[in-house]
Order: sequence, then structure tokens, then C-alpha cells
Amino acid sequence: MNRNKVLAFAMGPVLSAALGIISLPILAWFFKPEDIGRNNIFQTAVSLAMLILVLGLDQAYVREYHESKNRDALFKSCYLPAIFALLCIIGATSPFAEELAEILYGERKGHWYLLTLLGIAFALTSRFLSLILRMQERGLAYSMSQLLPKLMLVLTLVFYVLAEIDFNYDKLLLANLVAMGSVVAVFGWNSRTEWAAALKATIDPNELKQLLKFGIPLIAAGAAYWALRATSTVALRIFSDFAELGIYAMSMSFAGLANIFQIVFSTVWMPTVYKWFANDGDSFLRVQTVTRLVLAGVCCILAFVGSFTWLVTFVLPDAYAKVQYILVACMIQPLLYTVSETTVVSLNIARKTSYMVWIALSALFVNALLSVALTPLFGAAGAAAGNALAFFAF
Repeated sequence: MNRNKVLAFAMGPVLSAALGIISLPILAWFFKPEDIGRNNIFQTAVSLAMLILVLGLDQAYVREYHESKNRDALFKSCYLPAIFALLCIIGATSPFAEELAEILYGERKGHWYLLTLLGIAFALTSRFLSLILRMQERGLAYSMSQLLPKLMLVLTLVFYVLAEIDFNYDKLLLANLVAMGSVVAVFGWNSRTEWAAALKATIDPNELKQLLKFGIPLIAAGAAYWALRATSTVALRIFSDFAELGIYAMSMSFAGLANIFQIVFSTVWMPTVYKWFANDGDSFLRVQTVTRLVLAGVCCILAFVGSFTWLVTFVLPDAYAKVQYILVACMIQPLLYTVSETTVVSLNIARKTSYMVWIALSALFVNALLSVALTPLFGAAGAAAGNALAFFAF
């Protein structure tokens, strides 16, 4: 992938981060920490549903793309099972919407759970449509589709401020859904030729079996990894309150700036490394070089951010004063995950994805132990510390 394509892929995360900087103070000043905490629960629930429902077929699509003779059929074989799984979840859980809303959000508001299902549907569809643009190396279209949800979120929040409406979780949930729906529309338009052709393609049962054989172990690995990321949120939900959860969520939102580094690298890395190994079986020296460079970049980013965390006090209200002290710990998660993207590639190449389960479970054990020990004593700070140490283990 040449420099222009890399820059095209990087544009989306960079501009999205800039819009995120604009949206975070609006969220902090107009929504209560409790609502920010509930929003973190929403994001956590969507991410859990995604890793289960995709059945690992998103990664199977990326893995087999360059070797597939019928890419339209490949896309259909990966997307349809995920949609079927989603419909089963909707049918099974919708009658218990109020009970599930209370478990997630602390209130018996069934429409919150039903809107969460809508968010999951948006996220699932955009995940698979984005893979088409990613594998075709259409960086500009991919970046614009990443930028749009942040833009729509900011515009919706600005509308709320200008309209002087009541700021509550219903409004925040609606803003998220507007943003998620917009990205589905743009991805759908940019990939209209490909998914229209996929609708007419015929699924090969043998190919589907091989895809599931590759992807199913990734569900367990993904679930373990989700639990690794979500343990701190769950611990705060159980052992603390929504205010502390809101502080943690705001810290993770600022730490999301590190996702620029992670998203750009991951978007470019996996298609590139698979192409290396498809064309040249002896590419491990390249992988080792990239690993060292990525680790050096991670160290520099943490050192730089740690020197300037005090600046967040100028943009956040006093209720979020703790953010400056736990921001670096929160940034460790996406940055060390980026390092792991370079070291896990050998397992993907060898199709030994089942090993990922034990790797993630080991780190999950560390996170669970530390979260139970630290969160009741230190709230958001304890959760952030436990999460950071767990990613060192990962």
C-alpha cells in the first residue's frame, strides 16, 4: 500500500478524532456523568453483540479475500449468517425489553433496550460493508464513512444546544443512533455495486463450512477479548455507581485519541501482511521490523500524553477532575492492542486462531482479579489501573 493510500486511510481517524475533541466537552457540560456512564454501557453492549453475531466471519472475509475466486459469493457467505443470528437475538430477547433495560441501564425503560438492538443492527451492517472498501484499498471512501458518524453526532449535539432541549439519556441515545445510521447509509452507497452483485451470488456450502471453521474459534477469542476490555466497565457497574462509570467513560473517550494510531495501523496492516504472505511466504523479518517500530511509537505517545494531561481540566467541568489522573492508564489499552496486532499475525497466517482464546483468557483473569480488588476501593482509578495492567499481560 503506497503513501497516498495510507494517507487516505489515515484521514478518517484523524478528522474523527478532531470532531471527537469538539463533542467531548459538549457531552461533559450538558449531560450528567450518570448519562455518560449509561452511554458507556450502550457501547459495551453493542460491542459484545457485534463480536458474537459476526461469528468471526468479518476476519474470515479479510483472510480469504485475496485468495478467493468469487468475492461476491464470499461476502454473501460472511454476511448472511450474521444477519440470521441477529434476527434470532431480536426475536428471543424483545419480549424481555424492560427487564434487560434495567440490567443494562438501571431503569425499566424497554425502549432503551429496543433502541440498543437497532444500534446493533446498524453496527453489524456497517462492519461488513466497510470491509469491501477496506479490502479494495479505497481509503478516501473508507475515511469519509468513518468521519460522518462523528460529524453527525456533533451536529446533533449542537442542535440540542441551540434548541435548548432537556438533556437526558434519551437524547444521547438518539444522537448515537443518528450517527450510526448515517454511516450505514454512506457505506451502502459507496459499496452499492459490490453488495448488489453479492445478492445475486450463490453460496458454496463447502466454502461456508471453511469460513465458519476459521471464524468460530474467533468468537471465543473475541468474547474473551471483549471481557478483557469490558471488565472495568462491568466492575464499575457492580461495585460503584454511574457517576464513577461516567468519569471512567469520559477518560476512555479522551484516550480514544490513541485509536487514531491503532485504527490507521490495523486498517492498513492486516490487508498488507496477508498480501505479503500470499505473494511471499518468507515475510517474518518484515513483521519483526514493524513490531519494533510500532512499540517505539507507543512509548513516544504515552510519554507525550503523560506530560500534558493537566490540559483536560480547561475543557471539562469539575465533576470530571479525576480524568487527568487516569487518562494515561486508559490510553494503554488501544496502544498495546496495536502492538499485539503485529505479534498475532503468525497465528492468523497459520489459521491457529484457537490459540487466541487462551491468550485473551489469561489477560482476562488478570483484569478480573485486579478489578474486583481495586474498583471497590478506588472507583474509576482502580478500574483504569486494573485494565492497564491486564493489557500488559495481553
